[in-house]
Amino acid sequence: MASDHIDQQSTVAVLAAVTATSGIRIGALMLMNELRHPLATARDGATLQELSGDRFELGIGAGWSAADFEHAGVKMDDPAVRIEKLVEAVSIIRCVLGGAGLECSGPHYGVSIEPSSQVAPVPRVVLGGGGRLMLEAAARSADTVNLFARLDSDRVDRNAAAADLTASAILRKLSWVREAAGDRMNEIELSAFAPLCRVTNNAVEMAAKIASEIGADADDLMGSPAVLFGDVVRLADDIRAKRDRFGVSYFVIPDAAADKFSAVLARLEV
Repeated sequence: MASDHIDQQSTVAVLAAVTATSGIRIGALMLMNELRHPLATARDGATLQELSGDRFELGIGAGWSAADFEHAGVKMDDPAVRIEKLVEAVSIIRCVLGGAGLECSGPHYGVSIEPSSQVAPVPRVVLGGGGRLMLEAAARSADTVNLFARLDSDRVDRNAAAADLTASAILRKLSWVREAAGDRMNEIELSAFAPLCRVTNNAVEMAAKIASEIGADADDLMGSPAVLFGDVVRLADDIRAKRDRFGVSYFVIPDAAADKFSAVLARLEV
C-alpha cells in the first residue's frame, strides 16, 4: 500500500507493485483527494486497474496532515468541507470509471464528460479514518472501510492515537459505521490498520507497557484488531478471533513488520 504524503511514494510505488506481483491486491492507503482532480484520479485508477488485471484498490482520503497542505500550497479547509469534497469526488470517479456520461456542477467540482463505450472494471474504493464524520461518509460511499485512530492535523500524538485504537474504541467506531451504512453494511469489507504490530514472545509485557503509558486497560488494548502482538501461532489465532469478533477481514500492517509477518500469513493459510 502506497500513501500520498508529500514526503512518501505514491502511485509510482503502486505501478512498481503491478510489475512485481501477479496475485495480490495492490493499492494506495490513501491518495489525497485535495492534491488531484477526480478526473485525474479516475484516469490513473483505470490505468492501474487494467495493468494489474483488476487487482487495484483505490484508497482515497480527505487529507489530515497540515504539513502536506502547506508543502503543496493548498488551502486546508475544515474537516467537514474536506470530507464533503471527498464524497463528491468519489461519486464522480465511480461515474467516470463506469463509463457513464456526467454533467454536473456540484458544490466543489464542475465536470462535463461524454459517455464511454470503453468500460473498465471499477476498482474497489477504500475510505477510512478515525473520526465519526469520516467513518460515516466511508460507510455510505466505500466498498472497504478502514478503521484507524483519529489524528490531529498539526502533529501525531502517538499516545493519543494508541488510546483511540483500543477494542472499546474500535467497537465505538464500528457502531458509527453500522448506523450510517444501514442496509449496505453486508456489502462493506471492514479493514483495520494495525500500527501496533510485532512478532514477539513478549506480547503481554509489551501491551502492558504501552497501556500504562497511554492510561488504557492492557486487555482492552490487546483485544483490538489494531494491535497485533505475539508469536506466530498466537498472532494467527488472534487474527482469526478478531475477525470473528469485529467483522474485520482486512488487516493492514506497517512495512517494518512485513518480513516477519510472512510466517503468520503462512500459518493462517493452514
